Amino acid sequence: MMRKLLLLSVLVLLFSGRVTQATDKRAGTSAFQFLNIVPGAREASMGGALSHSNNANNIFHNPAGMARIDGVELGLSYNRWISDTTQQTVSGVYPTAYGNFGLGILYLHVGEIKGYDVDVLGDPVRISDFSPYDLLIAGSYSKVFPWFSAGVNVKFFREEIEDVKAEGLAFDFGIRRDFADRLSLGVTVNNAGSGVKFIEEEESLPLSLRVGAAYGITDSLFAAADLLVRNDNTPEAGFGAEYSIIKNLAALRAGYKYANDLSRNFSAGAGITVSGWSLDYAFVPFEDLRDNHRVSLLYRFGKPLEEILREPVDLIDEAVEKVEEKPELPEEPEPYEPEEPEPYEPEEPEPVIIHEEDPVEYEEEEVLIEKPVKESTQVEEGESLWTIAERVYGDPSRWVEIFEANRDIIEDPDLILPGMSLSIPENR
Repeated sequence: MMRKLLLLSVLVLLFSGRVTQATDKRAGTSAFQFLNIVPGAREASMGGALSHSNNANNIFHNPAGMARIDGVELGLSYNRWISDTTQQTVSGVYPTAYGNFGLGILYLHVGEIKGYDVDVLGDPVRISDFSPYDLLIAGSYSKVFPWFSAGVNVKFFREEIEDVKAEGLAFDFGIRRDFADRLSLGVTVNNAGSGVKFIEEEESLPLSLRVGAAYGITDSLFAAADLLVRNDNTPEAGFGAEYSIIKNLAALRAGYKYANDLSRNFSAGAGITVSGWSLDYAFVPFEDLRDNHRVSLLYRFGKPLEEILREPVDLIDEAVEKVEEKPELPEEPEPYEPEEPEPYEPEEPEPVIIHEEDPVEYEEEEVLIEKPVKESTQVEEGESLWTIAERVYGDPSRWVEIFEANRDIIEDPDLILPGMSLSIPENR
């Protein structure tokens, strides 16, 4: 049984991702060390300096950093840790008028391990294999105040090694101040909470205090630095810089970390952003262990949440306005009052004197009676008899003449249809 307990204790240290050197008596004395692993590739490539960052990965370490996110954001990360250990995270931020809310899930898994125990004689006995894992679910809230932004995380965690399980709650508190001259300062307290019983003893959480600063040297270059004080190890310091090769598109990063572990202190990475998608990569080498590679993917919607929620409301308002709009009716024509014709008085023909002695022979001639010629026009969209009379005669009051000439197809002078062919009397 002693070997089994020893194996479980070694795995607890393995989960920390920090195989510490024995230069500090407190090293590794806290359990649940997986809470200290930084999941974001951007932050890891910059020596672990994360007080400046403002993305969905802040849910796990720096809640104040996500207060200024103005659009819905989703994040994924993958960390190929030491040995067969892998870490995956899923996170999201949802801004509202009352502050930003976030939710994150972190899962750390160790590959299958062969199980051994000892019998009563002290001889090794093969037992069933097992796969240890850690699970973290974090809920986050942050808000921007007039002079600073602040946030809090509530983290539920669970650790299982073979048939031994432990779970508990931890809290993060963060505050950040952004200045107009490209400077930002941040303070974060991580993993505050009471001890949790693991195996047979109560274990303390890896409580830490982080103080950081970031400064934009130019529009394309900024630097960041963090100081980390822990309750179970010597203080650590992280420094990093990011240079934008193409502004808002591609960036290179490098960092240096002063820490009591087996990493080679320096780190590097790169990132690219296209159409709201951000892909980040980090390379963190180790001395005696396999080098660490991390990848993060973030997607931020292009519009703030208020605009996204407002779009369907605007569409409804536009539809209501169109329904309420009354079509403009054409002005009613003035009533037609025909002029009274002057009385016709035929002229008396002059008398024709025919002399009998001189008769005149008259040839019958064909007399052609000219009849008025009619033209036609086609009714266009929006026209009335009033507008047609104005178009063809230049006098809208003559619409009655057109109506009288087309009584066979027009019953109501106010109801004519586009495309109708109307006869237009001559005499313009």
